[in-house]
Amino acid sequence: MAESKKQKESGLSIIKLLLIILILGTLGLGVYAGINLFSQSSEIIQNSEEKVKRNYVVLADPETLPSADEKSVNSATSHDVKMNSTWTFSDGQAYSRDAFVENPSSNLNSVYFEITLNGYKEPIMTSPVLPVGSHLENITLDKALKAGTYNCTLTYTLLSRDGKDSVGTLQMALKIVIQS
Repeated sequence: MAESKKQKESGLSIIKLLLIILILGTLGLGVYAGINLFSQSSEIIQNSEEKVKRNYVVLADPETLPSADEKSVNSATSHDVKMNSTWTFSDGQAYSRDAFVENPSSNLNSVYFEITLNGYKEPIMTSPVLPVGSHLENITLDKALKAGTYNCTLTYTLLSRDGKDSVGTLQMALKIVIQS
């Protein structure tokens, strides 16, 4: 009888040991799968950011654009601005998810813009030409900046009908925030 009790206890100990090993193995697999899944998702995010077309001009529907004579287009009598004044970048080489610049269809001139840090002459970004009614997506700086907040000037250059000559400029204050 003592031997049978000893065998039962030994059998229970083996079962407990197997359950503990099974639980630890399951936890280990779960941790491994979680780490693997997290690293793959960050790779997917990085790869998708690399595939994003940066400083992409989105054109408006031609039917919504006003027509104007050459004399009106070749003079800078007025210009509407549609943009936000603070742009945030996750790092100095990333594109901004909140930067927005549009050349509204109420305008007559195509434009491009340059951004300079206040106190410096060298631009940190020069945009492509924005035809009337278009906007710019996935804005990226041409020069990487370190983490910090920068006061900048965004200078619009209004273009003549041929798109080669400047008919005027317009300056706006801009704050750029580089998070890391």
